[in-house]
Amino acid sequence: MKKLLFSFLFLGLGLFCFAQENALLESVVKAYDKKDYVSASQIIDEVKEDSNRSKDELLFCLIYESKIKLDSSENKKLTAQKVLGELTAKEQDIKNSRLNGLSDSYYQLVLYCNTVLGNSEKALAAYFKIQNVDEDSVYLAAYCYFTIEKDYRKTEQIFKEYLTQKSLMDFKKTNNRVLYAKTLARNEKYLEAENFYSMLYEDKKLTSDEIFEYAKLLYIQEKYQSAEVKAKESKNPLASYLSGLCAINTKQWKNAEQNLSAYLKQYASVYGYVDSATYYQAYSVYRQGKYKEAYKLFSSFADSTTELNFARHAYELAAKCAVLDSDFKNAATQAEKLVKISFKDEEKQKATIFCAEIYIDCKEYDKAYNLLSQNTYDKSDFALSCWKLIAEIYVKTSDADRADTVYEKIIKDYPRTDDAEEACYKRGELYYGQGKYEKAAERYASYNSKYPSGKYLEPSYYFCGESYLKAKKYEKSLGPNLNLISKFPKSVYTYGAYKNLFEAYYELNNITEAQKIADFMMNNYKSQAVSDGIPAKLKVIGNVKNGASKKMAEKQAEYETKGGSSTVEGRLAGYELFMMYLEDSNDAEAKKIASPLYKSTAKRDEREFYYLGKIAEFYAKQESGAKQAEYYLKAVEYYRQSSKDTSSEEAVALYSAVDAFLKDKKTADAKETAQVLKKLYPDSRQAKNVDKLF
Repeated sequence: MKKLLFSFLFLGLGLFCFAQENALLESVVKAYDKKDYVSASQIIDEVKEDSNRSKDELLFCLIYESKIKLDSSENKKLTAQKVLGELTAKEQDIKNSRLNGLSDSYYQLVLYCNTVLGNSEKALAAYFKIQNVDEDSVYLAAYCYFTIEKDYRKTEQIFKEYLTQKSLMDFKKTNNRVLYAKTLARNEKYLEAENFYSMLYEDKKLTSDEIFEYAKLLYIQEKYQSAEVKAKESKNPLASYLSGLCAINTKQWKNAEQNLSAYLKQYASVYGYVDSATYYQAYSVYRQGKYKEAYKLFSSFADSTTELNFARHAYELAAKCAVLDSDFKNAATQAEKLVKISFKDEEKQKATIFCAEIYIDCKEYDKAYNLLSQNTYDKSDFALSCWKLIAEIYVKTSDADRADTVYEKIIKDYPRTDDAEEACYKRGELYYGQGKYEKAAERYASYNSKYPSGKYLEPSYYFCGESYLKAKKYEKSLGPNLNLISKFPKSVYTYGAYKNLFEAYYELNNITEAQKIADFMMNNYKSQAVSDGIPAKLKVIGNVKNGASKKMAEKQAEYETKGGSSTVEGRLAGYELFMMYLEDSNDAEAKKIASPLYKSTAKRDEREFYYLGKIAEFYAKQESGAKQAEYYLKAVEYYRQSSKDTSSEEAVALYSAVDAFLKDKKTADAKETAQVLKKLYPDSRQAKNVDKLF
């Protein structure tokens, strides 16, 4: 009993008045009040020896004699036992006494003695017989309920019954206020309790242990910073532990680590919070990103603790630390241990899923599959979770068809669940990600049909339309894109749908609709449309409308977009356009495009020389005589710089140059050119027939 036993200075007012009317008894009171127990006892002995004394006077002396014994005793329990025996023998006389206050004094003593002896039932019985309850009696009764009975509701009731007659200020003694504050806290009336503690703290009335109780109360109310300050001030051995928990809750991880480490080094073995302190110390290290160190702490703790809840959490976090440290082997080891110590169904299921996820992270797909597959023999929610992870395994191993089969099973076995809808949508994602666009489009189309108001409808419409487009199913691409625009005009996919529609109409040669869509995109999504080359496509459409073939119009746009004759890539596109005009026998357009390409002074790429030879030959055909021959010889020069095998083209050009020289009567030039032909390409048909030209 901590500082709960005190001298009895609380005889009732009536009893004191009685003593005042009797000089001898008054001297007993005065001596007792001065703690002059020797003098008080001598006077009491005189009274007891005087046969003329009344029964009430003798009973008065018995009360004070008992008080002196209790105050002077070093063995309170033994003395309380003796006093109770003596008082109980006189109980009936005391009850019959007409002395005002004697009965209350008797029951106060009985309350005190039984409290000392731990007889709460008898102590409380005495308390309820006291007519004029005083503060000390209230404390003893409250103490019985709080400490012995641990009935905190009745403890509060004792205090409140007293306070209905008195004010809070009538609690003169600190121990009453402290016990009342503790009672309110135990009854979860935290704010009221805090108010009491705060007043006592400000008045410096709290002991070190009581300040620690105050800190715990603040912690319960999530006032972590104040709780930490009070805990440290208390100097309680558990202060560093509570401070560590406060720091955990305020995410002061380094502070938490330091406090919990200090507690574990100094007090853990004595005060018994080893498991929680060790776990939270490891957790604070983990939250600082020191994964290797945290892994060691968690794994060591989990292997040694007998607390299964702590062990499960520790194995789980050890596995996570290992993953974050790219230590997948140890991550799997910790996850396996978690499964082994999880016995309840819910715990086992969570551990199994967690372990499988770790296996997947470690690319241990066979282990993950074997762990999961043994739990898929019913249609429980747990089985569903296993099937979803099995599907993920197939996705990660690029086994689209098996993943598709699992998704199909989920749809069939769990038809009205969100997971079934998600699986239906993921079937499209699965094939889209692998570039199998026709299958992807079919799966997306299936989702659109099955879930016309589904939560994935926007992306499903978009990717369905795009998949058909990529699969060159242009007609089928139109519907999903039009549906997206109609139903979700403000969707993040809307612009993409317009772009898909434009491409589909364009490929279907529906130039009119393509132009409508392109104009709309330029008016409403200009920056995106420009970035996607829509202006160039509009120019193509304009050229097509003016009679150009779509193929030539596209190449013309490419030539201009890539920089025309000023860039290598532009010139290469121009050469292709030139060849297209030649194939189409459109010499006028061929000549227009050839001129800037041929005259360009830029450094040539080796890919250009073949086409320059073709242009030179084209120019040759526009001339005659020596001028024509010069172009043919220029063509040969270009052909010879090309990386292609142009021997046949060179032979033809040389032969044509000989013929052109002869038509201009340049016989010497013709013969010289013929010799070059026969020397370079002796086996060619042109070399064998060139002499026939002379």
